[in-house]
Amino acid sequence: LSLNSIAQDVSIFTQKASDGILFNPSVAGFGPAQAMLSYRNNYSGVRSAPNNNYLTVSSPFSAGRFGAGMNLIQEKSSLLNSTYLSAAFAYHLAISSDVSLSMGLSADLSAIRLGDDLLNLNNGGDVILNQFKGGVLTPDFSAGATFRTRYVRVSAAMNHMGTSWKEVGAVNQFTRYITGTIVGSIPLSDGRSQFEPYLNYRRFLNVDQIIDAGLFYNFDNIVLFGLGARNFKLASASLGLTIRKGIFIGFSREQLFGNIARYLGSTNEVVVKLQMPDQGNFFGSGKISIQKMDSRKLMYKTKKKKVPKKYYQRKKKSRR
Repeated sequence: LSLNSIAQDVSIFTQKASDGILFNPSVAGFGPAQAMLSYRNNYSGVRSAPNNNYLTVSSPFSAGRFGAGMNLIQEKSSLLNSTYLSAAFAYHLAISSDVSLSMGLSADLSAIRLGDDLLNLNNGGDVILNQFKGGVLTPDFSAGATFRTRYVRVSAAMNHMGTSWKEVGAVNQFTRYITGTIVGSIPLSDGRSQFEPYLNYRRFLNVDQIIDAGLFYNFDNIVLFGLGARNFKLASASLGLTIRKGIFIGFSREQLFGNIARYLGSTNEVVVKLQMPDQGNFFGSGKISIQKMDSRKLMYKTKKKKVPKKYYQRKKKSRR
C-alpha cells in the first residue's frame, strides 16, 4: 500500500502585515524601515502541532532607490525542527509619483533536524532519519518583481529556483514554486478609509497549488479588519490596530471546513510590527496615502456666495 503526503516548506501566514519579503524579495526596503515579529500556533486541537516564530526586518537606503531585508523563521514540532533564513536585495525604480517598478533577489538557507521525540526513538536503523540527525543545510535563491500604481499592486516571484538543480533522491527541504499576487485599493468617499481586496496564487511545481482570496477594510491606517479563504477549504478573520504611531498589533484566526475541523482545531497568529518614521526619500512613505487623494471629487461641496463690494461701502457710510 502506497500513499502520498504533501507538506509546505515555508510557513504561510494569514495576517496582511506578514506578507512581505518572505515570498517576494522585490518588496524589500520599499517605504520606511520596519521590523515585524509573528507567532503562529497551528492546529490547537492536535498535540505537539508545529508552531512558528517569524522575524523580518526591512529598510531602504540610497534615498529609497535600493532596499534590503532579512527573514528568520523557526518551526518546531515533535517530528522536525527547522530554521529558515533569507536575505533580500531590491532595486526600486520610480516611473512617476504614483507608479513604480521593483526587482529583487534573495539568498535562502534552510536547516532541518529531527525533533526530540524522533531522536529518542531512532536507534540508527533508519537511513533516512539518520540524514536529519545532525541537521541538513539547504542553500537556495529566489527572484521577484513588483509593479505598483495608486490603486493596484501586482507582483510575481519564482521561489527556490536552485531546487531544480538538485540531484534526484537528495535530501532537500525546499520545493520550487511560483507566486503571483494582486492587491487593490478602493478609496471610500470619507477620504479616510478604503477597501483592499487581494488575490494570492502559489503554484508548487508538479505538486499542488494554493489560492488565497480576501477583502480588508482599512480605516485611516489605524484599524484593519479582513476576511479571507484558502482553497475554499479554510476561512480566516484578521484584526489589526495601530496603538501608537508606528506600532501595529494584529491577530488572525483560521478554521478549516468539514468533519476533520473538529479534530484539528483552529490556527491562531499574533503579529507585532514596528515602523520607523519616514525619512523623506523620493518614494515618500512607499505607500499611496488616502489623504493625498482629492476628496472633493468624491463628495459634494457647497459654494460660498460672493458678497459685492458695494455692500461693505454702504455699511461703512451708515456707521459714519
